[in-house]
Amino acid sequence: MTFFDAGTVKLTTSTWPQCGRAVAKLFALPISGAKPCLSDWDNRSLYIRSFYVDQRDMFASALRVTGTKESDWTITHDTAKGRYERGVKMFQEGNMMGFGLLLYSRVFFPEGDAQFDDKVQNAVLGLLEEDLDEGTKGAYEIAIRDGC
Repeated sequence: MTFFDAGTVKLTTSTWPQCGRAVAKLFALPISGAKPCLSDWDNRSLYIRSFYVDQRDMFASALRVTGTKESDWTITHDTAKGRYERGVKMFQEGNMMGFGLLLYSRVFFPEGDAQFDDKVQNAVLGLLEEDLDEGTKGAYEIAIRDGC
């Protein structure tokens, strides 16, 4: 487990199933006339979420789901900006692993670029709240299945 900075920068994130439900609900709307309707999002972003969490929240969920303790894990610390910069350099040098480093560290910048919880439109589409431990369990099962 690598914590970026203190591991306390929150971000808005969604599971693949929640994204799928959002797309299905969005495309089930009438094109125009009713409220809501598909044209409400003409040239606009649709913000949805499954969770508004930080790395500490995610790690606590992983501990609960796996039945492990912090002492079972190797925990390291890095700065989000430092990892991002290393990722950019690697990517520019042709190392595709750098893309993953820059992508998954950028959202943890302290400026809060992934903090758009105030724009979330779950209620407009009738999307239900998800359970963090259930989402973690699903991701864990996929990782085990795929040998990660």
